[in-house]
Amino acid sequence: MSGRVRTLTRRAALLGLVGLPRRWAVRSAALAAVFAGAAVLTAGEARVAYPAAAAGLVLAAGGVLWLGRAAGRGLERWTAGSIRSPVVQVALATLVVGWAWLLTHREVWGDYSVVRSW
Repeated sequence: MSGRVRTLTRRAALLGLVGLPRRWAVRSAALAAVFAGAAVLTAGEARVAYPAAAAGLVLAAGGVLWLGRAAGRGLERWTAGSIRSPVVQVALATLVVGWAWLLTHREVWGDYSVVRSW
């Protein structure tokens, strides 16, 4: 994962911590703790801890959802209802998925650093 993607994911996860109910943070922490414990018990198998990233990604997805809802409500108020909230949410989701696809499929444009790292 490139540095830009990590930074964006961390910021989105922080938004998820702010915007989502507390149970999401607790469940994400519990999921990360389970995989971290498994990594400790297997003594040196770091691959076991990789699924713990799902906890952060769940929070990041929630942060993007919260941001889309907040932006949609704000634009709806600012434009007096001419731009609807679902339009903003769909546009933001398309932007995030498209950006993630472009970053993970860089080899299509000749950047093989991700493929070499595996």
